[in-house]
Order: sequence, then structure tokens, then C-alpha cells
Amino acid sequence: MKGESLFFYEALKANGGALGDTLRRLYSMPATLPYRGDNRWRPVSSVINEDSTTNTIRNGSWEQVNVLGFNPKIYWSKDTADVSFEWQFDVNVPAWYSVYAYLIPNFLFSEFANYTIYTGGDSVSTIVSQRNNANKSWTKLGDAYVTPGKKTVLKLDNRLLESGKYIIADASMLILNRKLSPNVVVTSVDDPVFGELQAVPTEHELAQNFPNPFNPETKIRFSLPKSGFVTLKIYDVTGRLISTLLNEQINSGHHEVVFSSSESNLPSGIYIYRLTADKFSASGKMVLLK
Repeated sequence: MKGESLFFYEALKANGGALGDTLRRLYSMPATLPYRGDNRWRPVSSVINEDSTTNTIRNGSWEQVNVLGFNPKIYWSKDTADVSFEWQFDVNVPAWYSVYAYLIPNFLFSEFANYTIYTGGDSVSTIVSQRNNANKSWTKLGDAYVTPGKKTVLKLDNRLLESGKYIIADASMLILNRKLSPNVVVTSVDDPVFGELQAVPTEHELAQNFPNPFNPETKIRFSLPKSGFVTLKIYDVTGRLISTLLNEQINSGHHEVVFSSSESNLPSGIYIYRLTADKFSASGKMVLLK
């Protein structure tokens, strides 16, 4: 797992304990991400924003509104019928993770919201106040043992909804829990990506899709030297938009997205995939051959 450093115990006492004090403050601060610009970082974390097209599932009636949230809008619902919101995480290593939700308390919101955390084949419910200012920003909901794969880790429902009020869905975050999983390997020198040793990329890159030609699925790989907002879209040769694969904040590193032609029942032909990230833009051609 990338993004974390381990120190020998003796090194923590160097320079009058400055390093140890820094780490102690780091772990006691609220969790945020580097691209938020406030230097309150937490190691080995993954954030799913509520508008993710690949890692959220909305059931029932939800509305996206211009309420300042994490990135920066939110979804809300005051529907009394069954509604729910799920966050899915792509997990690489089996371990215990702390589960967070980004909250913005407001009197317009229902007093309590019911969350379900899925852990180790079981589930645990937790109730959180949506009006208490102590829950502002990242709020820990609990811990979950998650195995590798794309997993629903957190679900919000409206069973505690008050009449005329809203439940809200914003970003969710997983952070490796070092106390519960102290022996998780942080990194490995034998970790190939794109045929090379994995490292933080030094420049943007959009690779040729593989396989090409393809039917019905192909993989599109790209690299980001820094975190930022990314879009990945598919067009036909006339410039008509076929599919939006990504439209969200993405961390730096190497990434891979699967495109399936069966979802749009596309005919054989040439298609264009286009990546935009920061000031970088690149396109590639791929051939669907049925």
C-alpha cells in the first residue's frame, strides 16, 4: 500500500522529539486530503465523493443541490418512500479501516441519520446527528474489516427521517486503521504497474486501450502526477458523447478504467476516448469489432 512511511523507534526521539511530536499531532487532527490545501493529511486513505459515477449507488429520489459540501455539492432527500445511498470502495489489501462521512450540520436536516457499515461479512448500524456542530467536516462512523475488491462499505437510509426535513449524502472516506491492523505491509518493491515498478508518476500519461480491437470490454489506463479533477469520456467519430466513465476527483498515481460497449449496445466501429486532468488533455482511438 502506498502513501505511508514507517520510522524506526529511535528516530522518533531525534531533534528533541520533533518527529514524534509531528506524527502525534498528525494522527490527532481531522482527516483531509492533500489537495484540500490545509496540510492536515492522513495516511493511506481513499475518498469517494457523492457524485462518483463509478463508486456510488443511489436508490429512490435524491437531488443534487448547491450546498457547500466536500467537493462542493451534496445530495439530499426528504422522500418518505424507501431511499438509500451506498459508497463503494476499491480495496487492495485485507485490513481494518476506519470509516468516515463528511457532514455539514444544518437545521434543515433531519436530526438523526442511520448509516450501515459492512464489515467482515456482517453489518453494523450507527446513528449520527446531522445538526450537531461537533460533527462538522470528517466524522468517524466506525471501523470495518474489508477484503480486496470493489465493496459496498457504507450505506445511508431514511428510516429516521423527520417530516419535512432532509437526509444528506456527501463524501465518504476509508483510512487504514493501524491499531487494528498493525501488520499490514505498507509497500513492496515487487509491485508492477504497466510493466514497471510502481511510483508516483512524474507526468500525465494516457495509454493505448487494451485489448484493441475489443469486444465487448477494454481497459483504459492513465497516470496522474498529482491529484485533481479528472474526466474520461467516450465519443463516436462524429463527436457524439457515448459515455462518461469518470467525472470526479482522482488521486495521483496509475489508474485503470474498464469500458464496456454492451452497456450502450454499440455497433462495430472506431471510437475516441478522451482524458482531461488539470491542464492536460489527450485522446486515443479504439476499435470495437463484433
